[in-house]
Amino acid sequence: MNAGLKPAGTPMLNDLIAKHPELIAMGCLSWVIVVVWVIHVINRMIMLELDIVFGVLAIGVVVGLGFMAIAPPVPVLQPLSIVLLVLSAVMIPITRGIQQQREHRNVDVEGVEKAYEGFVLRPSNPAAQIRLARHLYNLGVRGHALVLAEGALPGLPRRYFPDEYRMVENWRQYPPDKGEFEPIGCVECGHANAAGTIHCAACGARFLLDRVKGRVVSTQMGRKLMVAWIVMILCAVGIALASEIQGPGALVVIFVIAVGAVGTLALAFRDKESTA
Repeated sequence: MNAGLKPAGTPMLNDLIAKHPELIAMGCLSWVIVVVWVIHVINRMIMLELDIVFGVLAIGVVVGLGFMAIAPPVPVLQPLSIVLLVLSAVMIPITRGIQQQREHRNVDVEGVEKAYEGFVLRPSNPAAQIRLARHLYNLGVRGHALVLAEGALPGLPRRYFPDEYRMVENWRQYPPDKGEFEPIGCVECGHANAAGTIHCAACGARFLLDRVKGRVVSTQMGRKLMVAWIVMILCAVGIALASEIQGPGALVVIFVIAVGAVGTLALAFRDKESTA
């Protein structure tokens, strides 16, 4: 009688071990990914890179995949869970790369701010100008950076600034495109400032600083990427599970998954930059 309560097509764990020992072995090994993922998510929550709600969701989803990789409720979920765990492992270096990119860009933006501070007491400061050029170049404003650097070099003795001269020579070997020398509009007044301009020629604003602040990688980009990935995992598992259900129950499962996915994505992709 008890055997009749088991869903059709659901093998016992002993049957899985006997018929597919390789899947069980892979399922056990996949727990290494689960542990690494949990540590990665906890670290991101500690660093405030991921909301607690979405962090707990990410941990719960991957732990669930780990259990299904060993003892799935339906056979199709075992290989699917293993594949999704392997792909989840790929997400770890991607999210770390996004975080590191943002950190590097923040350092360069801070460098632009400090360079502007060097012009307060000394408007014609070639050291601050070359420093401004270096950070602008790292942030992708290459045309204006090159013009600024070339304008600063005559005021810097080569014997004291050899690295700066080599840096500009390297830039000249791979010059920016013509479009990168186009004037940059000032956020404050809209004036188009030619390459080589440090402060807005019309209002004196630090227009280059405003420009690079808009290029910084969003603090929420990694969070959105991870949430989108988790929703995709839930959809894949839900669709696989629905395929094993007979009758209208499958439609109910798909409907619940769709509503949950849309709600989660709407919550994750709402604009939170003002609070970041």
